[in-house]
Amino acid sequence: MVLNYILRRKKHYTVIVCILFILFFRNWFSGWIFCTDGRHSGKSLADHSSLLSSKQDVDFAMHTLKNKSLMTRNNKSIENSEDFVVFDSVLQMPSVLHILPQLANKECREPAIHLTGNRRHASFVLGVPTVKRKKESYIYRTIRSLVSTMSPSELADTLIVIYIGEKDEVARKQLVSELSTAFDSYVQNGLIDIIAPPACYYPDFNKIPANLGDKRVQFNWRSKQNLDFAYLMMYATGRGKYYVQLEDDIIAADRFINSMEVFIQGQNPDWFLIWFSQLGFIGKCFKTSDLPFFVNFLYLFYKFKPCDWLLDHAIYCMTGCSFNVKKQICARERRALVKHYRPPLFQHIGKFSSLDGKIQRLKEKHFVQSQKKDLYIVHQNNPPANVSTSITVKDRHTLQQAYIGNTFFWGVKPIKGDYIKFQFNPPVKLKQVVIDSGNSQHPTDLLTDAKASILKAGLDDNLDNYQTISNFVHGSIRFQFTAHKISFVISAFRIDFLQNAKSWTLIKEIFFEAV
Repeated sequence: MVLNYILRRKKHYTVIVCILFILFFRNWFSGWIFCTDGRHSGKSLADHSSLLSSKQDVDFAMHTLKNKSLMTRNNKSIENSEDFVVFDSVLQMPSVLHILPQLANKECREPAIHLTGNRRHASFVLGVPTVKRKKESYIYRTIRSLVSTMSPSELADTLIVIYIGEKDEVARKQLVSELSTAFDSYVQNGLIDIIAPPACYYPDFNKIPANLGDKRVQFNWRSKQNLDFAYLMMYATGRGKYYVQLEDDIIAADRFINSMEVFIQGQNPDWFLIWFSQLGFIGKCFKTSDLPFFVNFLYLFYKFKPCDWLLDHAIYCMTGCSFNVKKQICARERRALVKHYRPPLFQHIGKFSSLDGKIQRLKEKHFVQSQKKDLYIVHQNNPPANVSTSITVKDRHTLQQAYIGNTFFWGVKPIKGDYIKFQFNPPVKLKQVVIDSGNSQHPTDLLTDAKASILKAGLDDNLDNYQTISNFVHGSIRFQFTAHKISFVISAFRIDFLQNAKSWTLIKEIFFEAV
């Protein structure tokens, strides 16, 4: 109560934030480093999920750390064992366990989901947090936009981390299944990592007093978002040079990676933050070496303010700004740390927020829309095949013309039982297949409620002999045969519609890569 009252006083807030942060930051990782082993005696700290719920919780966490310190030194598992003496002292040094005591349990720190191609040392790590949305999902359009605007060399030097901040296990598994199916080839080649923290990573937000006049649901949502960003940033720290925070409902400008790289190269190396978008936390770029600093800040104040407010306060603490410093000096120091790129490289496209009931209409006024028509993607090296379909074709947009790269396939509303078939002549071994639907002119003409199947060479061509390899998720599949250990020769590839379609179907990309 007292702390909340003081923090509400605008006159003293920033000074107090700076003092508290300096005191905590110096020895933060001294406490965190002891959490490398998930074993501990006594009762589990997962039961102590409330933030500083009682002195007993903190004492228990610190007692556990002290035992770990003594055990580590006795086992001589680390050369500089003097670093672990801190908890033998009469001083009780601050650590992450003062904030989130449940994290002493390794199971509450390690990802519950971790799909990765083990890409390291990327130039840019793009963080895309997402949850299961009740009304409309934008994540698939977001990922496709990011990928489609990169060059081949940029695709090989970038890591996109999709963070699933879903506490419900059923919803989390469903999201993982859909995302890993839709972007299978990107996961396999290292472009995309998919991670999700365990449910016990989060405290019980309902036990934390709400502030700022927010309703309980809004307070829980923004507090959880701070912890989501912190986890995502920790994961990104060792995987690239720069980290860009994005959201799951944005699109990117053409060659945005190149634009960011050129702009960064022209800056003084002492910068801390670059704004590649003016909206909220979208497009905020850090050096990954600076992320631990801000992660600490997020953990320390996650329940007090939204993430973009905390970012502003952190920058304020890094400058000489205070009530007795001239505004001109403060502004100069801030300009040295924070850079702005214009025009913005990202546009917010979502209407329905991940916070239930919230409508989000924010738009970048000066965003330059992609000039690429993107009506279809040409692949003229598909293996020879006889193609057929039961779907009524619109004008000249036939399946044959789409297969050889002359146009896109466009069919009138498919019904249950309709099919699209590629009969390879001769049969081939496949490395991957990409089928993508919808384009910039007809974004809703997606191939949905359908499955993809293959026929092994030598078997009779009847439905019972086809092997299903994937369902279509939000209009596309990207399937790696080698990654799924399918090495036999394939004579046919078939798409079957499982339900009546709600719209026409437009297939803009058909690509079969032979071994």
